[in-house]
Amino acid sequence: DWSSDVCSSDLLDETDTQVIWTIKLHCQPEARGRVLEYFQGTIMEVYADTSFLYCMQVPKQEHFWYASLLGMGNTVRVLEPEELVERIKADCRAMLKQYEK
Repeated sequence: DWSSDVCSSDLLDETDTQVIWTIKLHCQPEARGRVLEYFQGTIMEVYADTSFLYCMQVPKQEHFWYASLLGMGNTVRVLEPEELVERIKADCRAMLKQYEK
């Protein structure tokens, strides 16, 4: 089990009002190169099947990381925060609906 303290860092000073999300991902082995290239974070644990737990911090309101995350498709799964999990579900449902017409 990992502690969110291990993933925390002082990314912003006290005067910055951006909301920072700590995101926990379960990543498939084939996503490793892209995850390490596109995101700044830490591999917290590697499992027997070589999938891994990854933790990163991102500015909630920025879009690049979100697009990069969605672009990884089913090779990564967001575990936390729940608000992000729900946002991804809603966005994917909306995208899928466009193609079901």
